Amino acid sequence: MMESSSRHYVYSRKQKSIGLLCSNFLSMYNMDAIEFIGLDEAAAKLGVERGRIYDIVNVWKVLGFYEKS
Repeated sequence: MMESSSRHYVYSRKQKSIGLLCSNFLSMYNMDAIEFIGLDEAAAKLGVERGRIYDIVNVWKVLGFYEKS
């Protein structure tokens, strides 16, 4: 994975796997102080389309990790 100077991640096609994106998402937001995450902000930081963030959220929902507010 490459990282630009603004701390946004740039992915190749292979690196856009849902597993890798979930892992990177968790590493970015795995802090007790974070209560809300903007989907557009997360997509921009991860360098993916908003739809991929919904894919991550759907996986978490199935696993019981997600609470919508």
